[in-house]
Amino acid sequence: AAAAAAAAAAAGGTGHEHEWHQAPAGLELAQPFLDRAQELHEHAPGVALACLANSRRLALPRGAAQPGKRYRWLAALDSRIALDAEALEGIDLQAATASFATQLVKNASAFDSPGSGDLTVAQAFYVATLVLEACKQYGELTAELAGTEAHAQSRSQEIRRVAAQRYDDARPAVSSGLSAMKF
Repeated sequence: AAAAAAAAAAAGGTGHEHEWHQAPAGLELAQPFLDRAQELHEHAPGVALACLANSRRLALPRGAAQPGKRYRWLAALDSRIALDAEALEGIDLQAATASFATQLVKNASAFDSPGSGDLTVAQAFYVATLVLEACKQYGELTAELAGTEAHAQSRSQEIRRVAAQRYDDARPAVSSGLSAMKF
């Protein structure tokens, strides 16, 4: 498939290159990886490529190669992967993704504190878990990286829980007025 995508790209592309960034219905689990690939393409192209490849890996068993919109999306994604892979030939993607995720967790941890409800920090931890998930396609995570992934996932969930609780606590109680009515 990668060879076919490279050939299509060399011949001017598939005509659907702009469609790779939006997963079709039924393949939404690939979307967070596609979003990260778009965010990181300019600053961390190796990590972006790993995220693209992981979105493909996740989508294939769920029928991404079926005719129609899913197939066009897969062809566009394959074209994008082929172009990026050619540009990044020789880059150790496992090392690049592991290093990026580790640095992301360190940066997020510097702004983290117990009881924090900072959603920017939660998002950084979440992105680190996605990048480490993409890293797994190149081999098992080391024990240290698995621990980093578990920590990032836990902190992301805890921070979001705290933020949701603060939101719930700050919302004014709404009364239907029924208790004041006499029946």
